[in-house]
Amino acid sequence: MDPSILAAYAVACIALVFAPGPDIVFVLTESLSKGWRRGVLITCGLVAGIPVHTFLCAAGISIIISESEILFNLVRLAGAAYLLWLAWGAYREDVSGAGETALENGSSLKGVPRKKIVARGFIMNISNPKVILFFLSFVPQFLTPNGMPVWIQICVLGAIFMAAGFVGLSTVAVLAGRFAELIRARAFWVAMKWARVAVFGGIGLLMVGEAAMAGLSHL
Repeated sequence: MDPSILAAYAVACIALVFAPGPDIVFVLTESLSKGWRRGVLITCGLVAGIPVHTFLCAAGISIIISESEILFNLVRLAGAAYLLWLAWGAYREDVSGAGETALENGSSLKGVPRKKIVARGFIMNISNPKVILFFLSFVPQFLTPNGMPVWIQICVLGAIFMAAGFVGLSTVAVLAGRFAELIRARAFWVAMKWARVAVFGGIGLLMVGEAAMAGLSHL
């Protein structure tokens, strides 16, 4: 593969990681409200979903999903349902004393299985149909004609995107978590609780609306 193409792709991946979207907002809000360690664990889950999309793209399965209105909407609705479930969980949280908890250097992870936190990020990633479209529309642009087999090139590009995602989102998590450690006011944590409810609920409802509009357009 052409080194210059890989370099351009790496830069593009970093730009995409920091672009406003569900993943970075998810990591940011969770890190601010629960500490940077939680944000890094969620990042691990998010990037763990990238090999799944890479495989689907290399195997051509993503094309089948993207071209099937029913399958695409099923994936979209599954992702929306999960986000709304997260919004409900955030709504039910008790934020009393949250400021002190966040200052205890990662104590927000106590009582919460790390695998469960990672799983949240993983499910959010693989249930996002826009990631499927990203791999279909973005990755092929950086394939080298007459180079290595296409599936190998796709795997390499997927690995680069995975690395960029982990470094970028982990950086966001650490910076946000450290910032949160400076804040003790309960009002801040109440605001963060409702921000998480708004983020999860808003994105989930948006995905439901997109699926509904897609369905109405075919009536």
